[in-house]
Amino acid sequence: MGSKTEAQIQQHVLDLFGKDYALAGAVGLQQLGLEDFPLNPTGKVMKIELQKHVDAYLLEKRANA
Repeated sequence: MGSKTEAQIQQHVLDLFGKDYALAGAVGLQQLGLEDFPLNPTGKVMKIELQKHVDAYLLEKRANA
């Protein structure tokens, strides 16, 4: 999809999947403090490591709300 805004991503998901799958928001890698997805030696995304960054981002966002 290239470089899209959060609103454009949310609308795209809504258009494709309907409101049952609507996103509450979207976050870029830079917002998570990452430059690239964390990958294991075989090139697969390390989901647990990525989840740690998402959790930290959400905790900080809630603390600043």
